Amino acid sequence: MTVFTRSFIFLWTNLLLGMASLFANVQPPILTNPSDCGLHLFITEAGCGPANEFQINVTTSPGTQLGQDVYLKELRFIISHEWDADLDIFLKSPNGIVVEVSTDNGDAFDHYGAVNDPSCSGYTSIFSHAAAGACSFPNVKDGSAPFIGSYLPEGNFSDFNNGSSPLGHWTLMICDDGAGNLGH
Repeated sequence: MTVFTRSFIFLWTNLLLGMASLFANVQPPILTNPSDCGLHLFITEAGCGPANEFQINVTTSPGTQLGQDVYLKELRFIISHEWDADLDIFLKSPNGIVVEVSTDNGDAFDHYGAVNDPSCSGYTSIFSHAAAGACSFPNVKDGSAPFIGSYLPEGNFSDFNNGSSPLGHWTLMICDDGAGNLGH
């Protein structure tokens, strides 16, 4: 089986902190795979919906059918947020299957990844349970902020393995279910 490694790398810094409410109804741009670092995209405070859905356009793959000749191995990201436990993070495939990545983890601590690292090398990496070495990674719910390193998702990336195409718009949904703390 061919291993399909998809890398989503996002870095939201505090440069635009406090302006999130101005962009509550703005759809983020469609991103490439892999995405550039330092995109400064907002996570709407106490919100969920189109403004918090980050689409990643996957245009190439070493296989054509998820679970048959290709699978999602890894998801990488960096998120700046003042209270990680407010975040609910999901990944949606192009055919609409949604998998829970991390929800309400990190307590009152900050960030997923090293938000002040301009090289983007201190990211959070979420691996498929089927990936080589995955059994040695803790589940993200057992991790602690800033979640730098390798983790398993709360859900299971194998749910994507239904024979559908890996090509198209994957959506990283980042919902903020609490008020008073901002992120990007």
